[in-house]
Amino acid sequence: MNAKIEYETRKAQTEEILRNAPEGSKAVIIAEYEEDNCDSQTDYFATKETRTIVLGFSTHTRNLFSEMRKAAKNHPETAFLADAPKDAEHRENYSMGKGLYLKDAHCYDTGWAISKTWIHGSLVFRGEIVDATGATAPAKVEEEPGTEPEARPEKIVEVKGQKYRVLYERNVDEIENEFPATYKSWKSIGLIKEVTCTKPKGQKSFIIHVWDNGQASVQPLGF
Repeated sequence: MNAKIEYETRKAQTEEILRNAPEGSKAVIIAEYEEDNCDSQTDYFATKETRTIVLGFSTHTRNLFSEMRKAAKNHPETAFLADAPKDAEHRENYSMGKGLYLKDAHCYDTGWAISKTWIHGSLVFRGEIVDATGATAPAKVEEEPGTEPEARPEKIVEVKGQKYRVLYERNVDEIENEFPATYKSWKSIGLIKEVTCTKPKGQKSFIIHVWDNGQASVQPLGF
C-alpha cells in the first residue's frame, strides 16, 4: 500500500470512528499493541505499533490514569491493565518522551499501551482501528465523580511575534514532583514553565519553554 492510499484509508477509518463519538467528546482513549523494534548493535531503540483499539471517548483532555484503567476493561486483550501495578503508569513528559501512558512493561518492550489522544480535525489514527466490542461505536468512558474539569477561558501566549493557543501548562512544582532530575537540570538554566500550545489557525502543536528572563524557545511536537 503506497503512502497516499494508506493515508486515505486511515483518514476514512478515523472519520468513521469520530462520527460515532458521543456529543462533547474531546479525546479518544486508545490501546496500541507495540512490538519491540530495537537494535542494540546500532543503538536504535523504538517500538512499532501493529494494532490500535479504540477503547472509549472522553469529554476532557486531562491525562488520568484512573480513566485509562477503567477504559482498559472495555476490551478483553487490555483488561489486565485495569489492575496493573503502579509502575505501569509511565510519565514521560519531556523532550523525546512518549507522554503519559499505561503499560505493564518497559517502554520499548512488546505489549499493550493505553493513552489518550486529543481529537483534532485532521486526526488520523495509526494501525488497525477496531472498537472494544466489534460494534461500530466504542463506549464512552464514564468519569469518576469530581473529575470533570472546570471550564477554562481560552489562553493565548505570544512568543517572538507568534501567537499560540495554550493546550496544557505545567508549573515548576509539578515538574519537580514528577521529574526531580529533569527539574534540577532545567532549574540550573532558568526554566520555569513548560507550555504545550497550538497555533490558533493550525493543527501543529509546540512545547514552549518559558525562561525566567522573559525569553522563550519553541519546540515542535509531532502528533
